[in-house]
This record gives sequence, C-alpha cells and structure tokens, in this order.
Amino acid sequence: QVITSKLTQTFSFGKLRNQINDILDNIMDGLGETASKNMISRIKKGLRPKLADYTLTKDKVLKVNRLSNKPLMRTGALLKSLKYDKSKNHINMLAYGKEQNDGFKNPWGVPFNDIPPRKFMDFGIKDTKKEIKSKLYSDIRKALKK
Repeated sequence: QVITSKLTQTFSFGKLRNQINDILDNIMDGLGETASKNMISRIKKGLRPKLADYTLTKDKVLKVNRLSNKPLMRTGALLKSLKYDKSKNHINMLAYGKEQNDGFKNPWGVPFNDIPPRKFMDFGIKDTKKEIKSKLYSDIRKALKK
C-alpha cells in the first residue's frame, strides 16, 4: 500500500521580500502623520504652564488678535506648520517650536521670567504602538499570501 501526500504552500516569502520596504515605509509614514496630529492635538488641548497674565495683557495692549489664550496659539502659525513630509521622512515646523517645547532663557532680562518648556513634541508612540503593531502584522500577512 502506497501513501501519498500533497503539500500546498499558502504563503510566499519572496512576495514578502519584494514588499517589505513598502510596508516599512507605510508604517513610518503612519508614525509621522500620527505624531504630527498628536502634537497639534496637545497644543489645541492646552499646554502647561498657562500663559502669564503679563503676556495676555501685553497682547491686548498691542491689539494682537489671538487665535486662543492657550500657549502656542497666538496666531496659529505653529499649528499650520506641523506637517509630516513623506519625501523627507520628518515633521516640518516653524523654528521656534523646538524652543517652545524645550523652554529657554528670557532674552529680555529682569523683570521677565524665563520661558518655561511646554512639551508638545512627545510623539505619542505609546499611544499608537498597538495600532502600529496591528497594521504591521496585517500588512505582513497580506504580503505573505500567495
């Protein structure tokens, strides 16, 4: 008596190999887009510390039409600048954004305080890790299918 068996391959490592760069590029783009959206969200929600009364009073005297009384929302220019650039694989922002995130020594001297850090550049990787993992696994499974 002869026993025969048949193996059917339902996956292709070659197909995965051909698609892995695109899969990883899509994951990186998703990270960049999510990070820029998270930064915008943090700024809109309101950062700590709040603006000093002096800042708000000065803006009123100077007749500045503030977008909001929240930090980093004077004109909205920083918010508009926070965009992920796929071709360069980085997030664009106005130069002063990093200074505001890190805080800086007051250039005007006494009686003004130093500018405190207002952290909005935490990219929220923890928040999106599960989503990214799920997308990566899904894309790999699709690529493996024959």
